[in-house]
Formats: sequence, structure tokens, C-alpha cells
Amino acid sequence: NTLCLRCHGTGEAVNGVKAPVIDMAAHTPCPQSSMGTRCVECHMPESLYMARDPRRDHSFNSPDPLLSVELGIPNACTMCHREKSNEWAAEAVKEYYGVNPKMAQYRERTRAVQHAYEGKEDVLPLLMECFKREEVGAWRATLLDLMDAWAHEPSVQEVAAAAVKDPDPLTRAAAAKVMGRAGNPVVGKLLNDPFRVVRLQAEWALRDSLPPDSPGMRELTAAALHQADQPSGAMKLAQIAISRKDAKTAELWFSKALKWDATSSVVHRDYAVFLASQGRSREAVDQMQKAVRLAPKDANLWYLLGLGQIENNDEPGALESFNEALKIEPAFIRALFNRALLNEKVGRLEQALQDLENCSSLDKGNADIPFTLAVMLYRNGRYREAAAAAAEALRRDSGHVRARQILESASRHGR
Repeated sequence: NTLCLRCHGTGEAVNGVKAPVIDMAAHTPCPQSSMGTRCVECHMPESLYMARDPRRDHSFNSPDPLLSVELGIPNACTMCHREKSNEWAAEAVKEYYGVNPKMAQYRERTRAVQHAYEGKEDVLPLLMECFKREEVGAWRATLLDLMDAWAHEPSVQEVAAAAVKDPDPLTRAAAAKVMGRAGNPVVGKLLNDPFRVVRLQAEWALRDSLPPDSPGMRELTAAALHQADQPSGAMKLAQIAISRKDAKTAELWFSKALKWDATSSVVHRDYAVFLASQGRSREAVDQMQKAVRLAPKDANLWYLLGLGQIENNDEPGALESFNEALKIEPAFIRALFNRALLNEKVGRLEQALQDLENCSSLDKGNADIPFTLAVMLYRNGRYREAAAAAAEALRRDSGHVRARQILESASRHGR
């Protein structure tokens, strides 16, 4: 407590920010002689790692049992009062600090982070709103990094491009990562950033276009070589070799990564994608099958396996893989879309149409989904339904030329 109160007892400024003055007698509802008056017990609670390693939390959050009730996250109150419930603790906090305590201002941020980790599709607006009003650079970086799952959304790219001028280097590094995912050329502005962590992210994003002898590629390669005795470094060197169209060197580094970490689904996945790019589709499927065995709850791995099985004319296997992906993630649009195409191919038209209807409901702004539905219906002689689907595609994108062609042709046939 003496250490904490050097600033919080005096209001001393650290890095230009004055510490709020804490009156320990009023700061906590816990009795003054109890463990609850020790700053570390509430703001740095201890957890056991690896069954025997006690460590204190360094996020310095205020315990908020209300979020434990809502989201299932732990809180320091019931870590100490083990016989009490989260509901009891939430009510105690409300009674002592009021209905709008200090920790309430961070609740939306916590919800955004938790829902993003859970993969909830509707969390993006909340992430963006929290990012907009966040004052702490490390948190802005975290929120922007979590937007990576929606990197191809124009609104996310707009946020990332604006973050090029963010005063915090971690936030700029996150911006480089997000822009790189979508091939946004604005990421090039960060190649000369004064912070290496930012430059490395920008260089990684642009590795396919950087000349081999450029300062950026040399720096990126040197950083990867520094980690070359680890699987992560080997994987980076494999990807750099791919960007240079050096398949032999890429395979060498993939082989090392597999030898050093055969239990990593990511290594098997990336090696499979490489093999597929080299036309070695059977080997690619073999690697992807190893990946799904290592991470059977990863929907994207099942989806990628399905694509590989289609390449090898294994339609039953591909359907099974897409089904597994959709069991794990029912709103996985790409898996639904590809299963629809495959279902039509194997003669299961109604299932195919239902999959496309579901895709269209999940992504109400994508004109290509109802267009594909229109083509499928037209191909099967259902012209009135094809015209309706084409009209929906045009409602979403009035300039969709092929949808207009389908609409006109289907209308003539449907008379």
C-alpha cells in the first residue's frame, strides 16, 4: 500500500497524468483490518498458473462483479469471499459505490472484448465505438486488433487508415496488421515509422511487394532469422520465401517448423495452403486432416479441408467437412455458400437453395448471394423464383449487370 499511496495518497503526476487521491478509509467496503484493504488483493488478485505458479494480475482493473454475473469473468470480491455468489458481490458493490460506480465506465469495453473473443458477429459496432472514445493507447491497440476479423469491412479499413497518425505505436502496429489483411495501400505510410514494432507489421503486410534488397525486406528478414531456431521464426521465413516465389526454401522452413512443433494446427494449416498453391492437393488434404485432428473445434480448418477435398473430387468428404464447420459456427457464410454449390452439384437442390437463403439472411448487403441463388434457380428451370432472386440482387446493387440479365431472361421464360 505504501508504494501505491506514493502517488494515490498525494496526487503526484506520472507521465503528465495526476493520480486520483485515494482515501483508504472510504475506498473499500471491507473492514480496515482485513485483506480487502490491501491494494493488491482487489486490483492485482492472485491466480494459480500451471497448477503451482501463483501470479498477480497486472491489468490493475477494479473488480466488477456485475460483469461476472453477465459474462462469467472472475472478480476479486468472490475470489476472496469464496462462500458468496457473484450476485451477492454485485449487490454489495452497488450498495456501497452507488448505481454508477467508477468501474462502470469500462463495462462496454469489457463487453466488446469478451464478445469479440466469443466470435459474436454483431460486436463490430461496439468495438468501433469503444475504440473511438478510448484514451489508453494499449487498449486502442487491443480493440483495433480485435477488428482484424472484420478487416475487409470498409468501415474497419477507414478506422485503421486513420490510426496511422495515432500517437501510440502499438495502435499504429495494430493498424498495419488490419490494413495488411485487406491489402490497403495506406499501410505503406508506416514503413518509415520511428518504432520498429510498427515497421515490422507494415513490412509483413507488404512482404509480397517489397523488393528483396529494400530496407524493409532486409529488416523483416533479419527479424525472422533472429527467431529462426523457433517454429514461429521458421514459419515467417517460409512465408517470406513464398513471397519471393522460392518454393524450395519455403518447403525447407515448413519442414523445420513441422519437426519442431508437430502439434500445432497452424503449422499444418499453412503448410497445406502452400502445398495446394503448388498443385499438390492430395498432400494438402493430408496436412489439413492433421490440422483438424489437432484442433477439431476450429470451424475454419474444417472449411479449408472441405475446399481441398473438392479439389480432389471427394464430394462426400467435402460435405462432411462443411457440415462440421457449420456445427461449430452455424453463421459461417463461406462454408454455407460452398456447401450450397456442392449440394447442387451432387443433386441436392433443395438443400442448396436453403443454404443460399440462409446466406442471404446472414449477409443482407451482399448482392452476389441472391445473384447466385438466381443463377441456380434459373439453371434448374425455376424462372419465377429466379426473377425474384435477381430482383433482390438488384435491390442490393442496382448496377449488378449480370443480375439484370438473369432478371430479363427469367422474366421472358416465366411468362
